[in-house]
Amino acid sequence: FRNYYKKRTQDGLPFKKGVALIMNSGRIGPFPSIPRISSNDRLPFDFATFQANPARLTLEGLNRDTGGTTYWTREDFPTQDDLFARVEASTSYPIIMPPVKLEGKTGGFYYDGGPGEGGGIMVPRARADGFSKYFVVRTQPKGFRKRRANRLINDVFFWRRPSMRKALATWAKRYNEQLDQLETLEAKGRAYVFYAKNQ
Repeated sequence: FRNYYKKRTQDGLPFKKGVALIMNSGRIGPFPSIPRISSNDRLPFDFATFQANPARLTLEGLNRDTGGTTYWTREDFPTQDDLFARVEASTSYPIIMPPVKLEGKTGGFYYDGGPGEGGGIMVPRARADGFSKYFVVRTQPKGFRKRRANRLINDVFFWRRPSMRKALATWAKRYNEQLDQLETLEAKGRAYVFYAKNQ
């Protein structure tokens, strides 16, 4: 890790110059990039059965350079490696994990789609796909609302990426607005929401 601190970079930024402040806070910081593992070396996954399932599937990612939301559906992962790469991208939390580089028509560097459209709640996308009732599994208890992030950490880390700073700065507001709408849909019987307990 000491060698990484001296020589490596994270998200294209010089580690010592850009994000040492984050590490010095003792609370959070970037980690070295982990080499991508071939899908053949991971836990067994029956990709053929997955592909044969007619259910729709949508993954969400946040483009590091534009701050825009990208959605991936089955046509975007014709192979198991394509699927795993997009799963990895859609779960790469900004700052804590490095962005994932993807190739193809939606190529670029991607983070977790949480800070994107809907603040991580996929109801807007489901509505755009024509659904009017929603089944939602929450990772937080009912009544939870996200606090605003530490702007200093985000601004230091993404000092060259204004779109990322904007997405992160407005994340909590958009997330909380979606939760308010979700509770309204739930009260009207248009959403079935399961909440986490003892979190």
